[in-house]
Amino acid sequence: MKSVRVSIITLLSSAIVTKLYLIIRVLSLESDK
Repeated sequence: MKSVRVSIITLLSSAIVTKLYLIIRVLSLESDK
């Protein structure tokens, strides 16, 4: 069970990091205009 929990946490954290990266990228592109 612990391994499953760890994998779920890893997936969630990676998804959050990806969303933050996309948001920052969009904000930087908007500010460049």
